[in-house]
Amino acid sequence: MIRAEDLRAAYGKTQVLHGISAEFRPGELWGVIGPNGSGKTTLLRLLARLARPTGGTLTLEGVAYDRWPRRAFAQKVALLPQQQDAPAVTVRELAAYGRYPYQTFGYGPSAADREAVERALLRAGAAELADRDVRTLSGGQRQRARLAMALAQDARVLLLDEPTTWLDPGGQFAVMELLRELAGEGRCVVAVLHDLNLALSCCGRLAVLEAGRLRGVGEPAALAEQGLLDAVFGVRCVPSGEGWLLLPDRKR
Repeated sequence: MIRAEDLRAAYGKTQVLHGISAEFRPGELWGVIGPNGSGKTTLLRLLARLARPTGGTLTLEGVAYDRWPRRAFAQKVALLPQQQDAPAVTVRELAAYGRYPYQTFGYGPSAADREAVERALLRAGAAELADRDVRTLSGGQRQRARLAMALAQDARVLLLDEPTTWLDPGGQFAVMELLRELAGEGRCVVAVLHDLNLALSCCGRLAVLEAGRLRGVGEPAALAEQGLLDAVFGVRCVPSGEGWLLLPDRKR
């Protein structure tokens, strides 16, 4: 659904992405992983059309990004950015922001919009928070509220920057299971993750970045078995039961 070819990006004279090529398809949950400063958030911003590449191409459903009207693109691609300041609205009102791409100026939300918001609140585990002021919520509760906003957009591509931030371990796995369900429904889901354990245990495919370059793409187990994750993160990925145990690399 989204294809990146030789994608490059820079901030001023500093090159931060170097020739990234990948295809993010429907039905897949992708984890974008890498050390701090490897370009993960920059890549997500390019995929969300919040920044322009300095080179290469991006297409959505075979159509170049710059040919998509803003409204049509927003109906296709939703973004959950990193934690931001809390607005002075209720959780339900925040979730309703996700319906803006479907609304006509001067008209209020439709019945379909209201139904989409309620579904999103339920799926995000935020229904019981619906009437709360976002400013009164804990970090984990705010994250669920913001996830509801992204889900209410009902896009076929869902981009998430650290979606498990502020959540306790149970909440982290619940969110990752929800993302797996969304991918199973035919959506393309791409999440920037810092937790390597979550990436290994929950994602179907990984894109591994290091210093702005794509070091590897593939299934988590295959990348771990190749030793790529050990080399990039400076750890040892050891098979353990049905998953992987992360240990420090004593040789470093």
